[in-house]
Amino acid sequence: PMPDGFTNIAVAQFAEIDATGQLTVTQASQELSEWLFVAIQDQLNQFPDLNAFYRGPQEIGPVTGVDQDERAANAEQKATEHNATILLYGLAQPTDGQYQAWPEFYVSRAGFGYGAEIAGADRLGAPVTFTLPLLDDPLEASQANQDLKARRQVLQYVVIGLAYYYLGQADRAYNAFDQALFVPGWPAGQGQEVIHMLKGAARLRTYGAKAPTDRRERALREANEAFATAYALEPGYARAHLGLAAVALAQAELICPQGQPCPEKDLSGLREKLEEAAAWYSASLAAPDQAPSSYVPVKADYGLGQVYLLGYWHNLWPAEAAKDYFQRVVDAAQANPTPDLRWFAGNAQAYLGLLAGDAGDYRAMADQLYQGIATLEDMPAPANDWIALYWSWAALAEEKQSNIEQARSAYRQAIDHAERAGP
Repeated sequence: PMPDGFTNIAVAQFAEIDATGQLTVTQASQELSEWLFVAIQDQLNQFPDLNAFYRGPQEIGPVTGVDQDERAANAEQKATEHNATILLYGLAQPTDGQYQAWPEFYVSRAGFGYGAEIAGADRLGAPVTFTLPLLDDPLEASQANQDLKARRQVLQYVVIGLAYYYLGQADRAYNAFDQALFVPGWPAGQGQEVIHMLKGAARLRTYGAKAPTDRRERALREANEAFATAYALEPGYARAHLGLAAVALAQAELICPQGQPCPEKDLSGLREKLEEAAAWYSASLAAPDQAPSSYVPVKADYGLGQVYLLGYWHNLWPAEAAKDYFQRVVDAAQANPTPDLRWFAGNAQAYLGLLAGDAGDYRAMADQLYQGIATLEDMPAPANDWIALYWSWAALAEEKQSNIEQARSAYRQAIDHAERAGP
């Protein structure tokens, strides 16, 4: 496997599904995969700060599977085998004396929560026709290959953006995604909503409670613009709904932060933003464009739990609504214990613990927090900053029960995880 702690990019061997339904490596698929790999490798070499490792088609081999779902499952397995952050794979199918390129993505969910929303052969546009040989001569006459070159350039920017996002450098990720929108020769209506969604995700990641208010407001404004554009381009795109909901929730937190009193004059604005967030989360459930592996219902339930939790803190709604949504998240993860749901389940359990403590049940508070912490620590890339916070809550719960040694131990765990998280 490629080493941990780096941006690991893999390009698999493209293949063809032949007349018998078997996956076959052909001259066209070999040339296509190598041509893509060299371009991505050259692009990565221009960004040494990415600390990128990469492996090409000869080392990775083809991703097997005669349909998209089967290939996606096998892509995840192959990416795990090689410890790849991003895996590019796909098909090169013959058609009328030419070929069609079907590029597909696998993105590790350990560092990026949007893998399912950008995966698939048509997510960044319809399959692209090309002819052999694949040349990089700018005077090349084939318009079909010019179209493929445009798609390749889009893929280059997406890979760079995802790599920066994975490393937590959201501003650089945003800039790379933005550049993808200006690639000449990429026809309108060919997946641009995905790039706008990625821009929104990157900008939302720059929003932080410790940042100055003007920077937070700007981050939310630009994230909202990006998600709104994605929604306008594809109204059925569930991820755009979830993005707009997350922005509205963050805007509500700016009006009245958790743990601080909310002035009477701000309550109506807070309620309006929370209701807007709840409406977007609810609308995502009916959005037709959502991959099964994107777990939109769980993400919507988790978001609604946060909406009603903030409303509860400011006496807008009872605690039961937040509890119900967080419990649904935990139940969904228990029924389908996939790595994708651990983050949501772990945080939901922690919030259930917080609500139990608010009701005076400190034993239940500690138990829920320990379960949530265990779930989060079991992830490939644990979120140590959140885990540190939850250990401090668990310490408080033990302290409230006069369990002083357990409280000291929990505080030590909080300090240890905070040091791992860094500044």
